[in-house]
Amino acid sequence: MSKADLGKLFSLRKVDPATTNGANDSHQEPAANPENYQDNGFRQAGRLEGSVAGLRVCLARIHHDHRQAARENRAHQDVLMRPYREKLQNHEHDAGQLHDEVVSIKDRRIPNLKERIETLKKEISDIRQDPKAHIGHESGKAGFIIGLIILLFLTVYLFVFYSSASYSAFFKTFEITNIGVANSIFDPHAITKAIADGITELVLILTIPFVFLGLGYLIHKVQAASKWEKYLKVFLLVLVTFFFDTLLAYEITSKIYEIKGQSGFTAVPDYTVHMAMENVQFWIIIFAGFVVYLIWGFVFDIVMEAHRQLDAVAVAIRERRSKITDTESEITKLEGEQLRKEEQIALHRREAAKLREFIEHGFVFNKDFKQCIYQFTQGWMAWMRGRGLPMGDMDKANEVVQGFIQVNFGEDAAENMIE
Repeated sequence: MSKADLGKLFSLRKVDPATTNGANDSHQEPAANPENYQDNGFRQAGRLEGSVAGLRVCLARIHHDHRQAARENRAHQDVLMRPYREKLQNHEHDAGQLHDEVVSIKDRRIPNLKERIETLKKEISDIRQDPKAHIGHESGKAGFIIGLIILLFLTVYLFVFYSSASYSAFFKTFEITNIGVANSIFDPHAITKAIADGITELVLILTIPFVFLGLGYLIHKVQAASKWEKYLKVFLLVLVTFFFDTLLAYEITSKIYEIKGQSGFTAVPDYTVHMAMENVQFWIIIFAGFVVYLIWGFVFDIVMEAHRQLDAVAVAIRERRSKITDTESEITKLEGEQLRKEEQIALHRREAAKLREFIEHGFVFNKDFKQCIYQFTQGWMAWMRGRGLPMGDMDKANEVVQGFIQVNFGEDAAENMIE
């Protein structure tokens, strides 16, 4: 291909001025009439004998003409750039809105949550130092510990007393040598003897103390009832306990009376309730169990109340620790949200920078540009078919055109085209 032939490539058919003016009125680029490109392609193929190098030069010339026309027609470019400016505004608006949200999270929401955590930690410290200021009463820790120690010893005492007294009342055979108060009530070998006598006796003397402890526990529980009902139930429970203690005392003193009668030389009258009430041992047995039982009930009440107060302190501390955990989780979520928003901001800013660069330095092809390329190619291919050129030459020409389109209109192209 000679230099003269290449020069002719740049002398494309002139466009009718009326056609050009009409295109300007409708914001079209002042390029050659697309209807002439097919004929032009046929003519240029003939001049260049359908060579691949000549086709590349022709395509580059068409690209140059449209690009030059786009640069000269700024009003048209402004119209074509409008969608890109709108995209730029959207990216900038979204980035600004996300930035405000990030600032709110960093400067207001997270600091407020951290301040709440510090407040809760201070409240926990204050509750331990001065529970009354936060829960309305003292913690009662000292009273709980002292009461619990007393309660444990009283429980041991009641267990020993009622197990020994029940064994003495129901199973023990008294002798003249053990009719004193101590020997008649407290038998140090009561459990050993009960084991030797049988499992039934053992179970009985081991469970009877829990009957009295259960009655004491019931006295504590019924105090939650209404005022008159509470007093009635407490009175009945105390009465039952007193009656039970009376039976034990009567049975023990009755056996002692019989042993004394058998050891004498004269007959003695039968043992009566009146005689029991005049017997000092009878009252000692009752009060050794019943009074301690009442004391156990009062101490148990005090211990439970102190425990309730301690539990109130523990509950108050647990509630605040739970709130601290929830608040820390909320902070973690906000930090993750902040990170995601910052990544979105960076993405919007990158896209905005690309659009800004394109708007300032790039240009947009009219959709007719692609049609011109296709029509020019049709004319070029028509000449090649008319000359009977090999199919391989036509395939190479088609590859050149497809490569040109991919470079200029593909996703990775430096210049864009409005469809």
